[in-house]
This record gives sequence, C-alpha cells and structure tokens, in this order.
Amino acid sequence: MDLNLFTGWDRLAVVLLKTLILYCYVILLLRVGGKRTMGKIATFDFVSIIIMGPLVATTILSSTVALADGLAALTGFVALQWLVSYMSTRSKRFAGIVTAPPSLLFSDTGFVRKNVLAQRVHEDEIAAAIRAAGHATTDSVKAVVLESTGEISIIASSVPDNPVTADELVLGSVERQSEIGTAPPRTDR
Repeated sequence: MDLNLFTGWDRLAVVLLKTLILYCYVILLLRVGGKRTMGKIATFDFVSIIIMGPLVATTILSSTVALADGLAALTGFVALQWLVSYMSTRSKRFAGIVTAPPSLLFSDTGFVRKNVLAQRVHEDEIAAAIRAAGHATTDSVKAVVLESTGEISIIASSVPDNPVTADELVLGSVERQSEIGTAPPRTDR
C-alpha cells in the first residue's frame, strides 16, 4: 500500500515555487478587481481563506498529491500570509501594493464622481449608507468613504453654526481625486 507521503525534494521545491507564484497572482487579481471584490476583509486575508480549504481537501482526498506536497503548500501560504502582514505593518509603500487605500466617494460639496465610477459604487448605495448611519440629509454628512475592506463609512458634519474641519487621522489616506460633482438636490432647505 502506497501512502504517497513524500515524492522527493524536487517536487517540494516546485510546490513551493507554485505557491509563491499563485499567491502573488491572486493578490494581483484581487487588487485589480477592486475593494468590493472581497467584501469586508483585507486582500491577503481573503487569499489565504480561499486557498487553504482546497489545499487541505486536495491533500486529503487526492491520491496524486503527496502529504509532504500539501504540507509544503499550506506552510508556504501561511508563511506568505505572515510575511505580507509583517511587511504591511513595516512599510506604507508595501501596504499600498497589497491593500487598496480608502476612497472619498462623497464630500460636503457633493459626489466625487471619478471615485464613484472607479470604485463601481452606485450613488443609491451611498445614499443608503447615509440613511443607515441615521442621516436624513446630506447637510449632516461631511464625507462618505469606501474603506479598504469594501465597507462604506459615513463621517458626520457638525451643526451648521459650528462646522468641523476634517481630521487628517480619519481622512489622511483617502484618495481625493478632483472632479467633484454636485450633491443631489436638497429638499430640506
């Protein structure tokens, strides 16, 4: 009875190389696909989740995959996950490669049309997020941001006689491209 536990060092090297290539390729595809492709988790976390299950299942169920190959691939992905997390916390440039920055979708002056189109978010979704945050009018909204996780955040403005200035800690990394459109008509004035 052949348990197919080990097929050789050459095979392990090939598995690890394929693991590296596939990991990078999947991250690239997800970055090109945009923030909304993954839901509410970081790109590299999503890659690990979708890869680990099939790796384990294939290793267990396939008679053509040696246990050592499956362990090597799984270890490779976990190591890459750790490395990407480590590098992301140490380098803003690297973090910018693997994680999309937040995007400003709406400001107190109106929709940022270029970002709305680029992020493939419908204005109705933005209006729904504003309503879900408890705002009846866009007058009470300073900004709407599509976060790196794909989640939409609402930043409230102050009452009109006490306006606030956007905090750089909150809006500092948000893409602020030009071509701001106009806000929807306001009926509460």
